[in-house]
Amino acid sequence: EYCHGAKNSLEMIIGDCPDLLCVSVTPSMNNEDVQVQMREAYELLKKECSEVLIFTDLLCGSPNHAAVRLKGGYNCSHWL
Repeated sequence: EYCHGAKNSLEMIIGDCPDLLCVSVTPSMNNEDVQVQMREAYELLKKECSEVLIFTDLLCGSPNHAAVRLKGGYNCSHWL
């Protein structure tokens, strides 16, 4: 739930962020579940946005691994 708390804090400061989506990982999720949620969020944003940035909290965590796998399936010109 860290990502939702971070988004709520950001929105308290700058207002509504409709183009900011969160993929929350819970202990009951496996890597495939995370990958599916990350892909769905990416596809939704890509319809409305010319660029999509993905931020993860831990370099070797499940969200980061899902983002790296996601990058392999798309033509990404930027990678941080």
